[in-house]
Amino acid sequence: YEDVSLLKRDFTAADPRRSGKIRIETPNHARAWLPGLGFNVKLTSQLSLLGGVHRGFAPPSATLYQKAENSTNFEGGARWNSRFLKVEAIGFFNAYRNMLGSDLLAGGGQGTLEQFNVGKARVGGVELLAQAQPHIGRVNIPLQLTYTFTHTEMLNAFSSDAWGDVHVGDEIPYIFRHAANAQLGAEYRGYELNVGLRYNGAMRTVPGQGAMPKSETIPSHFIVDASAKARLNRHVTLTLNAINLTNARYLASRHPAGLRVGHPFGLYCGAILNW
Repeated sequence: YEDVSLLKRDFTAADPRRSGKIRIETPNHARAWLPGLGFNVKLTSQLSLLGGVHRGFAPPSATLYQKAENSTNFEGGARWNSRFLKVEAIGFFNAYRNMLGSDLLAGGGQGTLEQFNVGKARVGGVELLAQAQPHIGRVNIPLQLTYTFTHTEMLNAFSSDAWGDVHVGDEIPYIFRHAANAQLGAEYRGYELNVGLRYNGAMRTVPGQGAMPKSETIPSHFIVDASAKARLNRHVTLTLNAINLTNARYLASRHPAGLRVGHPFGLYCGAILNW
């Protein structure tokens, strides 16, 4: 159970010293009962089934009459776990009775941080995972593959400053329909080396359905990352991370002011000290 009280105080331009004599106060309040049920059934020593249903909740912002986000979330799947191999396949379905959208720069918005009521929506998909850790002599070779398919659908029409005009059946913007990740590593004593390949499929930048117009799409792209770690002793560990190792050029957003490119090649190093 959650009981959330919110209050926003806006100090106007007529009160530059923030004395509080001239301000606008906006209250809001939300209550939610959040039950959940999950299960895990072990069919054999290696195979198990899992699933659950949970009530979802996100508090509104301190905006008068804005409603909280409410949803019912379902998931179910199977897990295979042996000595050298782990495989998971999980389906998920989220039914939103009232979804909240946020005006964030990271999501292609104006960055006002304001929330807005989206209404009813459905989000569903599948997550796949495969992990293995073979050995070559004393060297561990961790391998991992992940894939996520996500389908979104709006169930009501509305208009907002951030999303414009939205119609029934439109997909939610800035959510990849296809996303995959592959990682290959090598571990020997206190040394680690990892290489990762990220794939993001094309995604919409505004709500819509059917074929994606080029002017409203972020094209699919591959990104290669790498990292290294050296544990010198029990107190000192050195780290090195390379983002976008090939310096690939790709688009990340079309908002808030036109095209924005993704992260170029970046190299970061550091040290972890433990005492």
